[in-house]
Amino acid sequence: MYTDELMIFFGNLIDSWNKKILFSSHLNNDIQIKRFKLKILYYFFENKVAMIKCKY
Repeated sequence: MYTDELMIFFGNLIDSWNKKILFSSHLNNDIQIKRFKLKILYYFFENKVAMIKCKY
């Protein structure tokens, strides 16, 4: 149950960040966008691993 809520939360967070990236001129650099998305993925998986460790 918690995982579904977290997935939705992260989904919304990534969506809003992606929109911010698209509309902010100083982040229009392709490399910066890729780095930003990688950072989001890293935090997402790190949190997921931490959550699984707490569960078991």
